[in-house]
Amino acid sequence: MCSRYDDPNIVNCKITGNLANNSGGGIYCYYYSNLSLTNCKISGNLAENGGGIYFYKCHPKITNCAIIGNSANNGGGIYSYIESKLVITNSIIVGNAANNDGGGIYCDSTTDQVITNCILWSDSPNEIYVSRDSPIVSFSDVQGGTGETWFGEGCIDADPCFVANGYWDGDTWVEGDYHLTAVSPCIDAGTNDASELPLFDLDGNLRIWIGRISYRVDMGAYEYGSKTVGISNIRVLGTVYVELTWLCSDEGVTEFDVWYSDEELSATMMWNLLEGDVPSGGVETMYVDTTASSAGMRYYKVSY
Repeated sequence: MCSRYDDPNIVNCKITGNLANNSGGGIYCYYYSNLSLTNCKISGNLAENGGGIYFYKCHPKITNCAIIGNSANNGGGIYSYIESKLVITNSIIVGNAANNDGGGIYCDSTTDQVITNCILWSDSPNEIYVSRDSPIVSFSDVQGGTGETWFGEGCIDADPCFVANGYWDGDTWVEGDYHLTAVSPCIDAGTNDASELPLFDLDGNLRIWIGRISYRVDMGAYEYGSKTVGISNIRVLGTVYVELTWLCSDEGVTEFDVWYSDEELSATMMWNLLEGDVPSGGVETMYVDTTASSAGMRYYKVSY
């Protein structure tokens, strides 16, 4: 529960299997609490209203989250009530159920609800139910959204093609795998101009990656193709050489790509390929960048 005037910041948290007699099975947030929810999974919770989350007169921000398999009478995933200015970015709201309305989100607020780069799919009986002001939905995949007044710029209504769909087995939610497959229409379909665009995805990989041919963020909580390897050591050799060391024992990985950026750290920074097909050194691989300058800051990443 988030109480009056609190500004809680909840990161990397899993909230599951809770039951509320009234509202907010997973989280109950009220009276001008500026909740920030990042990289969290809210699943398998049950309540009268807002099975996953219930907001009352709040200004919450939800980023890189998975709100899945929750249930309620109204607002299976989220119930947003009176003066709640809800901002949801790069999240998935999937497989939630409501006995009445708002399987995904029940919008019962008189202030803006801003939903960007999200996937709302397989929520029953509907993805978004509006009883007061319509939300602002853009660059999101919303099942059945075509023709709705809130179905805005960049929105699509197409199967997101998850690796595996979750499903209800009676009253039990069987979780799926919500990473995108290669044929997903959600790849490179988001907007890099989202106000709360995260730097990393729910897996901790870099958020913007070239999924097909464009340098655009994906819809949803996971960035397709963004598999990065943690660099364990960086050592400066002389004035222009930088030695990188990383560990990777993943089966079948024989080569790596090394990337760099000289831009300021941000979600939209541009990455340049320094060298591709660097042979693996086994568990530990070393590589020397001979192009680094003695001035300024350089960021590196390694992928395969």
